Amino acid sequence: MTIPEDIRQLLQIAEAKLRAGNFQASREIYSQALRKDPNSALVTHALGWIALRLNEVQAAVDLLSRAARLAPGVPAIHMDLATAHERAGDAASAVLHLRKAIALQPASPTAHRALGQLLLGLGQTPEALAALRHWARIENSAAAHYELGTALARSGDPKSAIDHLRQAVALEPNHGSAHCNLGLALEDVGQNAQAADALRQAIRLMRDPSVARYHLAALGAGEPPATCPPRYLVELFDNYADRFEHHLVTTLGYQGPQLLLDIVKSANPQPPLDVMDLGCGTGLCGVLFRPLARTLVGVDLAPRMISISKSRNVYDTLLQSDLAPAIDSQPEAFDLLLAADVFIYIGDLSPVFRAAATALRPGGLFAFTIERTDSADFLVLPTRRYAQSPAYIRRLSAQFGFEELASEDAVLRAGETGDVPGTVFLLRRQAP
Repeated sequence: MTIPEDIRQLLQIAEAKLRAGNFQASREIYSQALRKDPNSALVTHALGWIALRLNEVQAAVDLLSRAARLAPGVPAIHMDLATAHERAGDAASAVLHLRKAIALQPASPTAHRALGQLLLGLGQTPEALAALRHWARIENSAAAHYELGTALARSGDPKSAIDHLRQAVALEPNHGSAHCNLGLALEDVGQNAQAADALRQAIRLMRDPSVARYHLAALGAGEPPATCPPRYLVELFDNYADRFEHHLVTTLGYQGPQLLLDIVKSANPQPPLDVMDLGCGTGLCGVLFRPLARTLVGVDLAPRMISISKSRNVYDTLLQSDLAPAIDSQPEAFDLLLAADVFIYIGDLSPVFRAAATALRPGGLFAFTIERTDSADFLVLPTRRYAQSPAYIRRLSAQFGFEELASEDAVLRAGETGDVPGTVFLLRRQAP
């Protein structure tokens, strides 16, 4: 189709402004062109694309939907419209337009990749894997094999994952994340020596190798880090949050909050108490301890966990923070600190004990659970959880001015290979 000269000139100016990053000026000129030719799919698409880049999601959906009606056979319009629908929270429409883009351009790696990622997010794993396999066949890139291999591993097919992750590192030997995920897949099939080698490669190559080091320690092939990497923890719990409580309580028979309530009540504290719930998660401890609390503060690192806890309406304050800074910021503000199944993600508890001694009033209580080991002060288990020794806890207690009121060995929950043994502690801060 021939574009009139005056519109062509406007489009050239608008495209120059766009290349310079001046979205607003470009939009004004495209709008002039649209007034001259209201049925131009090209200009309508451009305006929709700009709205999308400016995060004006509904405007982008409207403009790109109109562009798709004007030119239904243009794959790029359907791709951008899929992105707009996804940002608007309409995943079904996003999938529909990605499929239209693929029907129009079957060899588009971008469309297959986008469809696979979207379907993974929707939990439609078989369909997602099919789309990612199409992408890998079309493109045969390290990125394609890495994403497919990672998705296969998460879907419970480590053997197939290994094949694709090996292809990823063959195509891009410096791909640290591919080496890391290859190590995890090899561990899943019992090839621990090869897994350790892959993780060491990842540590050498990754800009931030903390997660790979954590996995290597869980294999027993490296020194355990002082704490679980925050990035790993946030991703784990944000992805787990919506099914966390059902899985933990119903499937695993989780006992942590009730064990803490029982041991705290054994000390006969006099409510109301100012309470801080460390690693509050979805608020299981908060529900049980609210009747004892004058004020109840929850702390968690994962934003999604904080959001679910907020919906319970049992906490007076919720803080998204690492534990030690949150505790340390409020000297002698609390009568009771709780940590149910929290220290399984912290190895070295010295910073937490130091902060707890600051935050508790004299005579204040510190109740927590640990997974138990007797072979070291702390270590990372193959489950990616830390265990501490009771002897280590008692040394820290003495060091930071606590006396032990009670401790009880208990089953914390079911685990991958049987009941998880732990110990519940109740400490009291001694007067200076």
